[in-house]
Amino acid sequence: MTIFRKFIPFYLLFLTTISLYSNNNDITHILYINSYDFQMTWSKEVYKGITDVIHPSQSIKIYYEAMDSKEFNRESDFNNFKAYIKNKYKSYNFSLILVSDNNAFDFLVNNHKELYPNIPIVFSGVNDLDRSILVDHPEITGMEEVSSIRETVDLALSLHPNTKEIFVINDYLTTGRAWDKQFKNDLAELEKDLKITYSENVTIENLKKTISKLPENSLIFLGVYYSDKNNIYSTYEDMAKNLANSANRPFYTLVKFNIQKDIIGGKVISGFKHGEAIGNIGLKLLEGIAPRDIPIENKEYNQYVFNYLGLKKYGIDIKQLPLDSEIINRPYSIYEEYKYIIWISITSFIILIILIIFLVINIIKKNQIENTLRQFSDSTWEGIIIHSENSILEMNKRFSEIFGYTRKELEGGNFLDKIIAPNYIEKVENILKEDKVEFYDTIGINKNGELVPVEIRTRHIDYNGIHARVEVIRDLSDQKKAEKEHKYLQNLWDTMFENSSEAIFVFNSKQEIERVNKSFIKITGYSSRETLNKVLNEFKSEYQNRELDFEIIRSISKNNMWCGELLARRKSGELFSMLLNLSILNKDSVTEKKYIGVFSDISDKKQQEKELKWMSQNDTLTGFSNRSYFLEMLKTELKKSSRSGEWCGILLLNIDGLKSINAKYGFIVGDEVIKEFSSNLKNCLRDEDIVSRFSGDEFAILAPRFTDKNQIKSVVKRIIKNTTQTIKIDGNSIEFSVSIGVSIFPFDGLEMDDLLSKSSTALKRAKSNKKGSFSFYNSELDKTEIMNLELELDLKRALVLEEIDVFYQPKVNPNNSKIEGFEALVRWHRRKQEWISPQVFIPITEENGLIIEIGYFVLSKACDFVIDLKRRGYNQFHVGVNISAKQFSDPKFIDNLINIVNSKGIDPKFIDLEITESITASKIFNTIESLTRLSDYGFSISIDDFGTGYSSLQYLISLPFNTMKIDKSFVDSLEIKGSNLTILNTMISLAHSLGKKIVAEGAETKAQVDYLSKANCQLIQGYYYYKPMPIDEILGIIDREKLL
Repeated sequence: MTIFRKFIPFYLLFLTTISLYSNNNDITHILYINSYDFQMTWSKEVYKGITDVIHPSQSIKIYYEAMDSKEFNRESDFNNFKAYIKNKYKSYNFSLILVSDNNAFDFLVNNHKELYPNIPIVFSGVNDLDRSILVDHPEITGMEEVSSIRETVDLALSLHPNTKEIFVINDYLTTGRAWDKQFKNDLAELEKDLKITYSENVTIENLKKTISKLPENSLIFLGVYYSDKNNIYSTYEDMAKNLANSANRPFYTLVKFNIQKDIIGGKVISGFKHGEAIGNIGLKLLEGIAPRDIPIENKEYNQYVFNYLGLKKYGIDIKQLPLDSEIINRPYSIYEEYKYIIWISITSFIILIILIIFLVINIIKKNQIENTLRQFSDSTWEGIIIHSENSILEMNKRFSEIFGYTRKELEGGNFLDKIIAPNYIEKVENILKEDKVEFYDTIGINKNGELVPVEIRTRHIDYNGIHARVEVIRDLSDQKKAEKEHKYLQNLWDTMFENSSEAIFVFNSKQEIERVNKSFIKITGYSSRETLNKVLNEFKSEYQNRELDFEIIRSISKNNMWCGELLARRKSGELFSMLLNLSILNKDSVTEKKYIGVFSDISDKKQQEKELKWMSQNDTLTGFSNRSYFLEMLKTELKKSSRSGEWCGILLLNIDGLKSINAKYGFIVGDEVIKEFSSNLKNCLRDEDIVSRFSGDEFAILAPRFTDKNQIKSVVKRIIKNTTQTIKIDGNSIEFSVSIGVSIFPFDGLEMDDLLSKSSTALKRAKSNKKGSFSFYNSELDKTEIMNLELELDLKRALVLEEIDVFYQPKVNPNNSKIEGFEALVRWHRRKQEWISPQVFIPITEENGLIIEIGYFVLSKACDFVIDLKRRGYNQFHVGVNISAKQFSDPKFIDNLINIVNSKGIDPKFIDLEITESITASKIFNTIESLTRLSDYGFSISIDDFGTGYSSLQYLISLPFNTMKIDKSFVDSLEIKGSNLTILNTMISLAHSLGKKIVAEGAETKAQVDYLSKANCQLIQGYYYYKPMPIDEILGIIDREKLL
């Protein structure tokens, strides 16, 4: 080796004396320098890729030099190579220099300005590129070598999911160290979960021992390995084979030439792809593009390549690999084994067939012209016919298709008679006689007698020595049909354009109107003449700004359309809203583009939307904001007050007694009261105050920007004073007042829900005092709420703890003071210590839904009571059970009711279902249906609290009920003469006229009982006779009455 180095200078001197190719200025000279030797697989692949793109020829010469830097890598070697290159190519003007891999790249960077200044250089295969060194070399461009380490490792880990350790192999030469660095960068994240070991600079034998003893669940990855610690080197391929012989674990690689023995492969670097890439960059430079204008590429030129032998050894299914993977070393099939012989045989057979055909053709040479013409003419889409003196000699397949004749049917026939329509024969005859026209249109006729529009090209020919004519016939049926369809579509478009209910206009790229329809004229008020050639801007309103104009232009340019709402002016100057859609009418046109606009007048719709928005935010009766809109404004105002530090008063108002007014006088009168109250309320408020109708009789006020509680108090007092009054409606004097609860931001809370809750608590306190009162929230009020909450919690346990009981109040016949029925009434013995009034706990159960469960409990107990009565021989008593609104609205109510009665085994006629009048008034048709079903099943039905609801007489007549129960409020008013007495008498008369039984509730005095008895009220229920009692006392009373 040393001796050889001594002779290199003489060798270089010898080369310079050799006569090289003359340097022809017409030849493009390209120098390619590779870091390795000529025979290395990588070097061959790169060169093959280059020449696949830049084809060497008479005008392009590529000179290939290999540095062989794996062996000659000393400084003196590089200097010798420089001298060699310099002398060998001193007379050449290179247009381009290509370099491959790190050492060749470094050599050119260091010596470029001395050897080949200003000549562009393209590099590839460079690992770990430091781009800063290229700052002073604008003539250098190319591509970095990008490996697919992470993709290969990730794929291997997916194929071997139990992997615990990775062993990486690279040598300690320049390329190997660069590969090691790339592995460490790409696998840094994996070190958290895997043990990653990198090969040390050891002998090849030690390395083989190491990989032969790797533990299970290990993987091996090979970058490049050319030389070991003792400088024992070989080709990359031989080193890979050597290592593969010792490996006992799955073995992957990142370079294609390493795929030896049973090494599996991976996403490998391809020398051919690298060669192609720098070849393409080189072509751009040869075309005159400057190197600085071609950025350095940093992308993969890699592909998945796998070794069939390795896949088989480690049991890897090819289906698990990426779809674009290349599989090498597959076992050869018989075809693969003998494909050359097979192809030689096939080729020989084909040649033999061709010879036979050639001989046959020669034999039938006489018919060659006819057959050739027929083959050609049959492949065209035009009909071809040859005739002599109108006698048909030949035709093609397309001709037969157009006219429906077979070849045999036409041969020898008359051309004109067969295919020209009778009315056009004379015209065609004249054309053929004059012999001046090559093209003519006429009407043909097919075999079925159908007319066929055709275009005919005619000319004279010599056909087998006969003077003849050839007619090339094009069927115009589709064209004519298309023309007809086009005309139809044009008429359809014109009709739709003119008769559309939407305004339509067409304009050009200068925004000049070219056409408008009737609806455009009707909507805008402009005539057709007034609009033509006018620019669109003349019709827009002053509310359409330039920004919107630009948005429309951008949208049409980008999306070919724009749609939106605009304000425009009619000819009269009136503003109107339009929904406008603009689009390109002929977007594929290469000439001037046309645009179409379609709009409708949506002024009425916008007005409706405005009204609907107002209705969605306001109460229609009072004009005040509704609950949801008020809450939005309240949230906004609280934020403002939080920033300004001012107070806000949140007032909840309730019209005292409005429900009674509705019950007594009807909803029309109630609405008049609300409107009168609202009018007075407006006069009490400031401009900045916001008022809302929360529900039927409840209002809310937001009073912002206060700094003192007394200011809010004065507003509250003013409201109470101005809204407490007596008004006359339809001759009735109606008194009403308002109760108010107040909370103050920020003292009573910072959140909207909290403040409203505290205003509600304060309102409850105000209503509990007296009518026309107000109350400011304080923490004491919460104690009442807490007490109610405790009651609610205890109620939920009351049924389980058997604290809920059922008492019974007798219904008495006033004529003989005998008991004829009972009403079951629920009672709560809280914690077995205190009795809680139904007026306290029933509203709670209605709020939390517990009333449904308690209702079924009472019904069950009432059935038990009926059973007890029957055991004692009492078969005449009915037991009334109250049905709540929530219970009645339960979809399973009727089924549950029937199931309870059936389970107890009693006749449903003994159960009197007491339904409040308010229930019957809501969803009347559903109510009638449900009550009819219950009545048909056998239950007795009573209308409870009659007179307090608002049932119409029509619906009342339709209801299937047995008994009317007059509410206690009317019985209490018996001693007060006036309208109440009249109403009571009317109700009793109504019940009698409908054939219904009357039960009066709440009779407590003898005078009340006497009056009701005289009024023919059949049954009376009240403390005058009996209070509600437990079942034992009731049974005792019945037994004593029986003895009497």
